[in-house]
Amino acid sequence: MSKLGRALFVAPDYATGKKSGGGQRTAHLFEALSRHYAVEVLVVGRGISARSREAFAQADAIHHAHARDPIDKGIWPAFRWVGENRLNKALRAFTSRSALYSTDAVMRRSIEHINFSDFDLIVGRYLLPLASVGAFENKQTPVLIDIDDRDDRVIETRIQSPQTHMFLRMIYHVHLHQLRSVMAKLLSQADHLWFSSEQDVGGVDTENTAMQSRSVLPNIPIHPNSDIENERAALPTVLFVGVSGHTPNFAGVCWFLKQCWPKIRMAVPNARMQIVGGGDWNAIPRHLSNQDGVEIIGSVKELASYYAGATLSVAPIHTGGGTKIKILESYAFGVPVAATNHAAFGFVRELVDLIYATDEPSAFAAMCIDLLSNPDTAELRGKAGRQIVRAEYSKEKFDHIVTRDAQAVCDVNQIDDPMASMSQSAYAGR
Repeated sequence: MSKLGRALFVAPDYATGKKSGGGQRTAHLFEALSRHYAVEVLVVGRGISARSREAFAQADAIHHAHARDPIDKGIWPAFRWVGENRLNKALRAFTSRSALYSTDAVMRRSIEHINFSDFDLIVGRYLLPLASVGAFENKQTPVLIDIDDRDDRVIETRIQSPQTHMFLRMIYHVHLHQLRSVMAKLLSQADHLWFSSEQDVGGVDTENTAMQSRSVLPNIPIHPNSDIENERAALPTVLFVGVSGHTPNFAGVCWFLKQCWPKIRMAVPNARMQIVGGGDWNAIPRHLSNQDGVEIIGSVKELASYYAGATLSVAPIHTGGGTKIKILESYAFGVPVAATNHAAFGFVRELVDLIYATDEPSAFAAMCIDLLSNPDTAELRGKAGRQIVRAEYSKEKFDHIVTRDAQAVCDVNQIDDPMASMSQSAYAGR
């Protein structure tokens, strides 16, 4: 099949690989674009990881925009003993959003060989990587942004979280004001915006909101049509799936183990909790992880057997943006979910009605106890959720939205620039 043209896909290295929700969305978007365009990938990060090389193995070319290490220069090397991640987070915390979202000179020099005007469209995962590589400086090629985790929404949830220190909350208020101004300016320069939920679409103001096209590109599970038959576990089982390196995951599990698990075990003495996913889950404080019934499984090759033996899964996430793929994945496997209100945000109404959602620890524990004590109810809610996920969160629907919106943007660009139409026709005929 002839391609419609050339696309440059810009993605941060950390959002690749199918073991994380962000990596799964990146994979789906890349695959959808590749069906109709010759796709070159620009990976933003300190390097191109093996994970990224595997994810983009079918790309026409892979380029690298070198991300500067903020602690490479100045006085910061003397403080490396504090920990690199902590230092980088501290620097980001005290950096204005205007500076953070401006073109990075180091990145720009590392991709001088790339001419953005050679492409028919540029598609970016998130706003920040696109801004850093200077994608908005090019006025000829249309830009589509996959917002996914809205930057301002992430900061809002940190402000609202009871786990956030008062001092950091004050800093985040300043960041939020700065970021909304930056987003309004930068997002205005994009030709199309994708959001992961209807609620996110209407909450963003740009300088050309009335003229700009935007649509919902929902997250979808990596296993959209799982046909496993859930077995009745020998023990009532609560499952959590996620990588520990994602701070909201780690903080959420610790909150659940501290605030909810003792109450659950008191009501259901033979209940167990399995924590599945990559990273260092053993970093959970011992007084939490050593509780009766808690099992740290860690990284696994497949998830089906764990979902098959689970009574319910939990999503005790309090901060972040977008919609939580772990909830869609759980229902795709026919397993009901207990979640915080934040984690249950952004799904179609039918699915929201099935999710047990609350932020109050005792009520969260009570939801879990109810499902653990009534496996028939849990099974019915899981199966109902599976049908909704299959109907509303399919790969076919995801691919259709990407193709439709990309082509619409290109069509508009051809009308504005007749030479672009001639160029694209010549490419398709090769």
